Amino acid sequence: MKIRERIKKYPFETVVFVLIFLFGLIWTFLVPPFQKADESTHYFRAASVSRGELTCSMGDVEEALEIRERHFQFAEAVGTSRVAFNYEEKIAIKNMLRAGSNVEDDNPNIVLWDYGCNLSFIPYLIFAVPILIGGLFDSLLLGFYLSRFVVFMLFFIAVIWSFKKIYNSKFKWVIVFYALTPMVLHQASAIGYDYLTLTLIPVIFALGIDFMQKERVSKKQIIIYCLLLILLSLAKPGYYFLSLLYFLIPSKKISESKNKYLLFTLIFFATYIITNILMQNLFFSSLSELNNTDLVIEKIKEPGVLYDLINNTIKLRLDFYVESFIGRFGWLDYSFSPLFKYLYISLFNCLAYYISSEKIFKKYWKMIALLSIMLFFSLGIIFGGFYLVNFRGDNSQVVGVQGRYFLVFLPSIFLLLASIIRGFKESKIFRIITVGGIFLYILYQMLFSIYSRYYEKVEVTSLNSTGSTGTIWIMEKHQNNIIQEFV
Repeated sequence: MKIRERIKKYPFETVVFVLIFLFGLIWTFLVPPFQKADESTHYFRAASVSRGELTCSMGDVEEALEIRERHFQFAEAVGTSRVAFNYEEKIAIKNMLRAGSNVEDDNPNIVLWDYGCNLSFIPYLIFAVPILIGGLFDSLLLGFYLSRFVVFMLFFIAVIWSFKKIYNSKFKWVIVFYALTPMVLHQASAIGYDYLTLTLIPVIFALGIDFMQKERVSKKQIIIYCLLLILLSLAKPGYYFLSLLYFLIPSKKISESKNKYLLFTLIFFATYIITNILMQNLFFSSLSELNNTDLVIEKIKEPGVLYDLINNTIKLRLDFYVESFIGRFGWLDYSFSPLFKYLYISLFNCLAYYISSEKIFKKYWKMIALLSIMLFFSLGIIFGGFYLVNFRGDNSQVVGVQGRYFLVFLPSIFLLLASIIRGFKESKIFRIITVGGIFLYILYQMLFSIYSRYYEKVEVTSLNSTGSTGTIWIMEKHQNNIIQEFV
């Protein structure tokens, strides 16, 4: 079918994908170099891969990567730190264009960079060609923007393929919603490893939905699906339990024989585990820095510590997670209007309700259980890892986690919410359990907040009008009803 005929037949879909492409180009070219979080780090790693240095052990120094000095000069010349950490500072386009020419191109100096040894080369292979092309045209700026554009186009193609794969089902709009999420487009057009995970997710989702809806599935497609799950785990550490999505596929679609199904499942997970272990041994994983595990275990064994840690993290940082999931950009220093957040959440819930009528949700209990387990353990790894890395002995909350780390779970969250909606609509028992659970949660929060305010003894440090510190003691109610104030 010709392009013009396709546009006439599918006008709405055409407009949608034009918007996705347009928004992606905006995030690709209007955001200045290195003004996406950690993009400078990923650029240096990509530069090392473009020189053929896949691991630190391939160079003269095993504990560091060897990178041309001009790449660091380029990052400095465009004002990376000056703009990134000072909101009032702006990009000077003339200076940026001037910095884009190869800085001291004939300077053969090599800089030893020991920060990127724990970054797998796999996501950075795609950047080697654009960076080398920039070198041929004597323009690091060209290589930089070309790198962004190439990975965005890869993402865009993956989204189109995934949409077409499940075109006859309502789930195609989950793909569209995912692709239009601002933070997804922001990261899918950045130099880093996020582009690969964000590109794989819609493909894995579309294949999974297709498997659940089809009567027959070819062995070739199943093997491709499993290989994509393995690649996803190798692209970025922490997403290991996404492999449980494998169990969403009905066993009969893989094999009519239980023994053959068990054998195939065993082979898949054995391969999955072995490849990840080999990858961890090849690179210095962030887990190698967790040398205070025993101290953390002893700490959380103390009564109430784990509860307070979880409660404080949710209470103090949940809003930040939501905002940085939908879109808190740059180095987390600017975002859309708060109204956009509520609009996004509303559309999210409407779409979950819309897809809940699909046939795959007939076994909603299985889907709820499996997706809940997958999300629970995945979040446990992310939050637990950051808590261990940043543990200082008295941490009251988990720091370092950003909402963009959860973008890969977006289609799974849709499935989970739609399963809950389906169960709520079809089962009286499920409605009783759901409403009862919400009621108990509200009751607990009400009692806990009253107890904390009026009966529990706490110390609050604050500032008086002169700026000096003082202490307010909130006494137990029956101890003379006295509040000792500071002056």
